[in-house]
Amino acid sequence: MNPERNKRMLLELYDAVVGKHWDAVRALLTADFVDHNPDARAAPGTNGCEAFIAYFRDGETPLHGAQVEIQRMIADAEYAVVHYKLVNPRRPRGVAVVDIFRVADGRFCEHWDVLQDIPADAPNPRAMF
Repeated sequence: MNPERNKRMLLELYDAVVGKHWDAVRALLTADFVDHNPDARAAPGTNGCEAFIAYFRDGETPLHGAQVEIQRMIADAEYAVVHYKLVNPRRPRGVAVVDIFRVADGRFCEHWDVLQDIPADAPNPRAMF
């Protein structure tokens, strides 16, 4: 897979999730998609893709009501990574987020994420972004 295509596909996934276009999400994920976020566990009777959709469709996720500012994207033939600032009503100072997606056969098949609250005072001279 082409690294630039993986970046575009990741942006398509974000747009589909935020826009609640679930058929578009299904087209971007494998049926057995694995999400390593413990909050996005599969409900009984759902597969990985459907559990991912249910998490965003039915739950109060960090993306709910959020503004997202993408800072950087990195991709290779197998992975797409995005580092962004997320601000939502519960975290007005913001959260630094890294999402890592693995690609197989032109679709995302696996996901990891890391979220870190942005401190009021940075402990070093460089800001998080």
